[in-house]
Amino acid sequence: MKCFSLGIIGNFSGHLSGAEKVAESTLPNGVFVVNGLTERTVSTGEKITFPPHGTNIQAEPEFVVKFKVEYTDNKVAKFTPNAMTVGNDMTIRKLEGAQKIAERKAWGEASKGLATHWWPVSELETFTEEYKLISIVKRDGEYLDYTPVADPSELKIFYTEMCDWLTETVNNQQSEGILREILPQLEAAGYPEEIVVFCGAPNYTTWGETHFIEPNDEISIALINSKQTSVDIISDKIKSNALVNDDFVISYTQQVV
Repeated sequence: MKCFSLGIIGNFSGHLSGAEKVAESTLPNGVFVVNGLTERTVSTGEKITFPPHGTNIQAEPEFVVKFKVEYTDNKVAKFTPNAMTVGNDMTIRKLEGAQKIAERKAWGEASKGLATHWWPVSELETFTEEYKLISIVKRDGEYLDYTPVADPSELKIFYTEMCDWLTETVNNQQSEGILREILPQLEAAGYPEEIVVFCGAPNYTTWGETHFIEPNDEISIALINSKQTSVDIISDKIKSNALVNDDFVISYTQQVV
């Protein structure tokens, strides 16, 4: 997928302190560049690549929003959402020598996963607590719930607040701690008019917290309008290899190789 991509750091309460051992705040800690315009980093195919280095690998199932981006005087003026899907911001938790979070977020081709089905969006406020995010890992023939059922209302920021926060953060984030400055990377990419944003991962189930991703695992992620169809029905379909993609469900599966 050729599109400039960003990830939000720590947008679910408890995820950052649990997974990254970093202090929580009321707002996300910042953003990182997923791939610039490197076409093969984000994969919509059937495979996602296990990193060749580092340990304690975890999938990060996330709401993913595509934005139209406007600029004024070489700064972002506005993020406007136009589509939504789900993806996997797979992450290395332990990597010797890594100082910036971006160093543990991408390791070449197919580092990240993304569904192929998108829903058009004009206002994120449409996505209320009825929209559920689920993830399931298949290992050795067994299907295991990887994250608890989550919805957009559990994010620290979403809706219009997230659009405003992204504008402010992209324009002003500095290279300090685990963060890198973002504006120079946008400039190097020619100020892209579309940016895909991974909106932050939820916490893990007990199994997900205590078992790291391994080669040959199959990771399934789904977004469900639970007013129209039940989470249990879609979960059962995933476990029978029957993915659903329509006006009420987005789902996809990738094998770790």
